[in-house]
Order: sequence, then structure tokens, then C-alpha cells
Amino acid sequence: MMDEKKDYLSLCLIVKDEDEFLQEWLDYHILLGVQRFYIYDNGSANSIRQLLKKYIESGWVIIHEINGKAMQLVAYNHCLMNYGKNSKWIGFIDADEFIVSNRNIDFIDFLSQYENFGALAMNSIFFGTGGHKTKPIGGQIINYRLRPSEKIDDDNLVKCIVQPEKTLFPNSPHEFSYKEPFYCVNSKGFRVDDQRFPINVEDIQVNHYFTRSVEHINLKINRLGGAGRKLDMTRIDRVDKTKQELDNRVLIYLSNKLKTPVDKIMQYPQDDNTFIEFLHNCALIVSPNGNKINEGELTVEISVHTPPHLKLFDQVQNAKRKHDWPVVKNLILSIIREYPNMPIMFSGYASICLLTRDIDEAKKTLQIALRKFGRSFENLRVLSDYFVIVEQFDKAEQTYRELLDFGENVDILIRLLFTFIKQQKFDEIEPVLLKITDNYLDSEMVNMDFSHGVLVDSIKILDKISKKKLANEILKKLRIQFPYRSEYRNKI
Repeated sequence: MMDEKKDYLSLCLIVKDEDEFLQEWLDYHILLGVQRFYIYDNGSANSIRQLLKKYIESGWVIIHEINGKAMQLVAYNHCLMNYGKNSKWIGFIDADEFIVSNRNIDFIDFLSQYENFGALAMNSIFFGTGGHKTKPIGGQIINYRLRPSEKIDDDNLVKCIVQPEKTLFPNSPHEFSYKEPFYCVNSKGFRVDDQRFPINVEDIQVNHYFTRSVEHINLKINRLGGAGRKLDMTRIDRVDKTKQELDNRVLIYLSNKLKTPVDKIMQYPQDDNTFIEFLHNCALIVSPNGNKINEGELTVEISVHTPPHLKLFDQVQNAKRKHDWPVVKNLILSIIREYPNMPIMFSGYASICLLTRDIDEAKKTLQIALRKFGRSFENLRVLSDYFVIVEQFDKAEQTYRELLDFGENVDILIRLLFTFIKQQKFDEIEPVLLKITDNYLDSEMVNMDFSHGVLVDSIKILDKISKKKLANEILKKLRIQFPYRSEYRNKI
């Protein structure tokens, strides 16, 4: 139910030198139905206070300065602690990300369907350069409409809109911990416990203009992002150099929202400011929420607002890099004791137990996790690994099929194929193998030693069961896709 004393939906983001994109980002999300924006300036060269002066004076925007590296989670935690009481929902996205509703209903009405949950997870769709070598004029929406197929791995990353009164703190830019008994779901109602989840954009998506132009890429190569990581050039190549598709869903949404023919919106030229001006004029008609918000300190006190568990998380990651598994297990157990409603810690601990072949401890932990958090995607994923290790391939197959109910996922398809081979269910191999080779060869998950081994074994089985022509066709396709892989060079 709407509380008129609160904003219904706010957005939080951390920025650095995003001057040329902020007006478009704000105007678009004002039209979406956002009532307040909490922007954390992480050392921009130019003052965004001056740039956004009119938005600040109108009450749309509150700005804080936050200094230092890897400040994204500190900013998010500050926003939750200081402004959570002022909003029913707060979304946490970046200035190159736009929330797109793919259903022709008011976005606020759509969001209200999930008030019984802690948060709504939205899959990101990664867009490439759109062929732009230099920075185009006119913003992101109109210039970047080409993206790879939704089958690439990065599209299973999620961003969240959380209910602060049901949320504890951020675990990463993509996931949060929640107060019991609440949790995050996607638009289909599936529980989402991790930062990755099988893609579903039927109802909602986040357009992530990840690369922008080649000129933008070159400027950002050596710059740390808000989470403290350098730009991943391998990911950029994967997003921009795989086969591209045209995605106009954001323009279709605006057409429905503004009751403007979609053809008219699509006619706005690229590398031109007329679309930005059109968007801004539409946003000016929307009135801001008149509620006054107490801003508190303008510069964030980092030590006060650093999420309490981050030090332990960092220690876990450092121990993992060193393959110091006993230390990893002890650290995760200490997190579980302190934060017993953090499901990824249970599945993570069970996974480490399987890695170290502590099978009984893994089984016991999985039983607790399933009882406490249900048959979630993360729990089932680790459970399937358990069944494979104990060689219960029939149960592994059943679990993989259950995982596919959450959404098609190439990693699960490959593992399902593996169980067919182990159980000698040769008649089941062909349709799954074709699904992988027809749709997922650009996926990073396919280009792994385990996956290549499963594909080769599947081709050999097709050859043995008198499907030599099909086996050779698939082998030829794999040779073209992976010319450097020796296993595809030889005849079957």
C-alpha cells in the first residue's frame, strides 16, 4: 500500500565523471516513475552539484561526496541507513544502466506486485559500441541499440530494487542480505540468492550500455570502477564482437509511456541532441514529490557506513585465491554464525566442502540450506554437484531438469548432457547437444575444458549410434568456433 509520507521508488547510484550522461539518465527514470535520486559523487573532475542544480532545487536529487577507491558498497549502505526510511523501494544501478519495463502497464503498478518480498531482481542486458568509434552526441538510449544475443553469460547478472525496511545490507553491487523471513525474487517469483540468475527479460530488464563507444572504452581502460575492479577487456570483446541484434525495447517502452507512435520515436537521429531534448521536455511535465528529505552530512564518513561483513568477505576471497580451503571454511562458518539469514554462505560452504571432498559435511549443510531456504537455484546447483560426486547420476539429472525450470542456462545444459553420457541415455543427447551448438557457442561457459570434453564425447556417441552425418556437421561448427582447440581437429 502506498504511504504518501514516503517516496514509493528511489534510485541510488555512485558516479565519477558521468557528466554527459546524467541528464538523460535522470529524465528517463523520472518518466519511469522514480521520485527521488540519491547520487554519490566519487571524485568527479567537474561538480555535478552545478550540473544538476535544477534537479536538486526541484527536490529530485540529493548528492553526497564520497572519496576513495571501491566505494560502491559504502555508498549503497549509506543510502540504506540514511534514506531507507524515506522510500518504499530503492533501486541500485549505475549511470550506464536503464530499467526497462517490457509490459504495457505502469511500472509502479508492476512493482507493487512484489511488496511481500524483500527485493525484485532484474537481469542486465549488455550493449556494445553500436559501431561508434568516437563519442556520439545524444546520449545512450538512441545511440546504443545493438547487443549480443541474450545467450551470453553476462546477461545473467542481476541488479536489485530492494525494500529497505526488509533489507540488511549490500553483499555486492548485485545482491543484498535481507531480514528474515524476506528474500529477493525475479519477476516470475523465483527466489534469487546470488548475483547471477538464469536470464528472464519477459517483464523487465536493465539495459546496460557497458562499452559505449570505442573512445569511451579507451578512456576507461585503466580506471577502477565503483566496486574497485578494472575494466575487463575480455568481457568487452565478448559483448562487442559477437553477432549483434537490434534491441528497441526501451524505445517501445517510451512509446507506450508517452503515448507517442513508436515510429516517431525511432526516427530520432543518432549522434544528435534532438532525442535528449525530447526526453527532457517530457520529464519537465512530471512534478517531483514535495516531501522534504533531511540530507545529513554531505561527505560520507566511510568508517561509519562500510557494511560490517565486508572485511570477512574480503578475507574469504583472499583465502580462495591462495586455495587455503581450511581457512575459507572457517571464515564462511563465522559469517554464517553472525549472519544466519545469508543463503549464499550456506551454499558456498557446501560447495567448498565438496571441493575438499568433505562429503558428509556438504550433505549436512545442504540439508540445512534446503530446509531453511527451500529448493532455490543456488541450493539446487550445489545439490546437483553433490549427486555427481557421489555418482547418483539419475538424481543429478532430475536436479538439472529442475534447475532448467528457472530458465535455460548453458552450464546446466552441458551438465545435463554429462549425466546422459554417464547413464548411457544416448537417445537423449541429440536435442540438448543441438540446443547448445545452435544457441550458446558464444558463451564463455562453453569454452571450458569440462564443456569441450562433454561435447566431444557427445559427438562420438552420435557417430556410434549411426548419426555420423549430424556428428560431422556439429564437429565442423565447433572447429570454426574454436579453431585453437585440438580436440576438434581430428576425425571422429
